[in-house]
Amino acid sequence: MEKTFDRHEIRHIALLVNPAAGKGKSSAAAKLAHSAFAEAGVKVTVLAGASTQESDELIRRSIDDRSLDALVVCGGDGLVSLALQAQAKTAVPLGIIPAGTGNDHAREYRIPLDPRHAVKVITSGYATRTDLGLMRDEEGREKYFGTIACMGFDSLSSARANTISFPRGATRYVVAALIEWVRFRPHNTRIYVDGQEVCSGPITTCVMGNTKSYGGGLKVCPHANPRDGLLELSILGDLTKLGMLRHAGAYSNGTWWRLPQAQTARGNVIRIEMPAVTAYADGDAYFDSAIECTAVPHAGYYLVPRS
Repeated sequence: MEKTFDRHEIRHIALLVNPAAGKGKSSAAAKLAHSAFAEAGVKVTVLAGASTQESDELIRRSIDDRSLDALVVCGGDGLVSLALQAQAKTAVPLGIIPAGTGNDHAREYRIPLDPRHAVKVITSGYATRTDLGLMRDEEGREKYFGTIACMGFDSLSSARANTISFPRGATRYVVAALIEWVRFRPHNTRIYVDGQEVCSGPITTCVMGNTKSYGGGLKVCPHANPRDGLLELSILGDLTKLGMLRHAGAYSNGTWWRLPQAQTARGNVIRIEMPAVTAYADGDAYFDSAIECTAVPHAGYYLVPRS
């Protein structure tokens, strides 16, 4: 898909906020963004649900509100993912004020991490279409994701991080990974790409990328292109605990896909069968069963820098 832009006049936006994202950083970013929108003459309707369900309802109402020119998320990748469930495949552009820990949606589309600069991108009004990933479980439930989905050590570490209140920020994920390393064992897994089996046996982790990075810029799917109708698959094979420790540097900087125990593939539909492990995407828990991930062309619609 060629990168093209639509131009929108941004006069009235819905601003979705979540004070929990970034452990309070979202609240400060939202105040800066609200002030910057006011200076630009843009009317702001704040969406602040007390729960995920309430936020989802507010998002869906805003998508149907023809007086709004854009939906804007101020928070982390998880909140962006929540917005995508209603905004995907619509004509309402999604703006992002990055205020989480990883901010990998913003990194992929070169959206500034400074709230005021991110507001300038949104008010410029340039929107572009991208692919999204769509994850489906064995019961037929579906959820979109914008960046990367994972199963194995990565998803287990993410789940552990969600139970830790200290330390904050990225260090929380390091502590979570250390805890899971002590407990970890490779999981027997079957993986299929476009119907062809590419892996059968114990693996350490696997990731499926619509975009290149997760965890705040770790490019575990370095060749992923969110406009080519494909997902990139990176698999890390059976490592012992000592092997994981030996390759800790490659794991911490996102280059483990280069290891001899790793393999990569690309495809439109990727199926993962890894019993008793929860699949994660955009940093949040998705489904507990076997999953199938599909690249959905043109489903994403983001406000991004023009150049």
